[in-house]
Amino acid sequence: MTAKETVARLCERVAALVAARTPVLGVVVWRNPGETEAEAIERYMRKHPELATMPRPARTIRVVSWEGPTGV
Repeated sequence: MTAKETVARLCERVAALVAARTPVLGVVVWRNPGETEAEAIERYMRKHPELATMPRPARTIRVVSWEGPTGV
C-alpha cells in the first residue's frame, strides 16, 4: 500500500468516526511548506468544524511536515 493510499484510508476512517460522533482523541495535521503550526491547525479546523465542538482535553493535535525546524 502506498503512502497516499494509507493516508486516504485513514482519512476515511477518521471521517467515519467523526460522523458517528465517536470521540476523537488525536488528530494529525499536515503542515504545508512555509506554513506555521498555528496556521496549519487553523486551516484544519476550518475544514473540520465538528472537531471545534469537542472539549479541549479530549483532543490532541499533532502537526507534521517534511520540513525540518530550519525549513530544510
